[in-house]
Amino acid sequence: MRARMMVLIAAIAACGAIAVAARSALAEDFVFTVPVVLNSLVPSVNGIEITCTADSDAFYSKHVGIGTIDVPINTATGSFTGNVVVKFNAVPGLDPGTAHYYRCKLWLKDSGTLTQLPCSNPACQTKPGTAFVFEVKGTL
Repeated sequence: MRARMMVLIAAIAACGAIAVAARSALAEDFVFTVPVVLNSLVPSVNGIEITCTADSDAFYSKHVGIGTIDVPINTATGSFTGNVVVKFNAVPGLDPGTAHYYRCKLWLKDSGTLTQLPCSNPACQTKPGTAFVFEVKGTL
């Protein structure tokens, strides 16, 4: 039986799990907490990347800020469960207060190569009945 991946990024917007950090000289302008559950990944997947943007438009094309974090995956278990925190500042010269939208996206890393989700590879398919959520977005 081929290995399948179960991906669940909880309904972040509904649960209010994304927190925008207080803006101070010592803190990042944006802090996103992304809950991730991965099971039964194929052994070649050795990490994930989560990229979050804070945008001034609803089309997510005008980034006020962008942040990325790489997280290793235990290839022996093919699993990862935890909250991934992505912190970043606004682009120099841009006001963080102009960001009204966010988007966070999950990528699989296979020996350093990123795989955009969703993908047609059987390794990227979820178990029947499991919601496949690789991207969350909403308003700040």
